[in-house]
Amino acid sequence: MTHINRRTFVASLSSALASLSFAQGQSQDPSTNDLVLGQGEYRWKVVPNWGVLDAETPVKDCHAMVQTKDGRIFLLTNETKNNVIIYDRAGKMLGRWGTEWPGAHGFTLAEENGTEFFYLTDHDRHQFYKVSLDGKVLRSWDFPQASGKYESAAQFKPTHVATAPDGGFYVVDGYGKSWVFVFDPTGKFKKVFGGPGEPYKFANTHKIFIDT
Repeated sequence: MTHINRRTFVASLSSALASLSFAQGQSQDPSTNDLVLGQGEYRWKVVPNWGVLDAETPVKDCHAMVQTKDGRIFLLTNETKNNVIIYDRAGKMLGRWGTEWPGAHGFTLAEENGTEFFYLTDHDRHQFYKVSLDGKVLRSWDFPQASGKYESAAQFKPTHVATAPDGGFYVVDGYGKSWVFVFDPTGKFKKVFGGPGEPYKFANTHKIFIDT
């Protein structure tokens, strides 16, 4: 796959998903009879059985897939037998790790001093984490008590992290109280905005991205 920016990808993905609901968005490759989804320049060929696993590697609620610089594809699931499953580009399983995140939801690939890692959120454990590519927890954060927005950890249910160009990051409480938290590059809480209510407030801040 050639490199495309996030906005182009989101637009093309939306087109492909829309085609699932409209027959005119489906076609077949005449040379192979493969199913093709999408319209116009955003057309995607379905690869049957890509990534199919055996019963020993269950997938429950796949919330994210990300690709690292070496081409590996990491899938996040809230199945605690194997929270993360690693594939090659052909869909062959290369490995798996993670047994401790029943509410695994957000999975953001980031980089620090040339080393890739993940930010992982768990809304059941009311925490988020910095995790190495091989599954080692490098750091964890509890609910942002310093924000003054929570009476207990149980109210904080984070769903996603977005990284900022300066190395800081944003965390959204999508299944909790819909606040957006800003952290500096050292991981220290800076400020909070959003939250529930009117006017100009949020309801279910489920996902967050930064447009540069």
